[in-house]
Amino acid sequence: MKMEQIKQKVFNGEYVYTYHAEIERRADDLAFYQIESSILNGEILEEYPDLGIGESCLLCSQATKIH
Repeated sequence: MKMEQIKQKVFNGEYVYTYHAEIERRADDLAFYQIESSILNGEILEEYPDLGIGESCLLCSQATKIH
């Protein structure tokens, strides 16, 4: 999957946000919009064609904390 495809899925709300992701988001004290922003501004580090749950990848980005 290419970064442009990932961005389009975020814009269209065509992704799965897991309970595990929510736990990690809260532990890192991030707002949900920061997660999406990080995805939209990230870059692909590794691609995993099929881990048994479909195509996925590891992204690198930095979320900015706002207090």
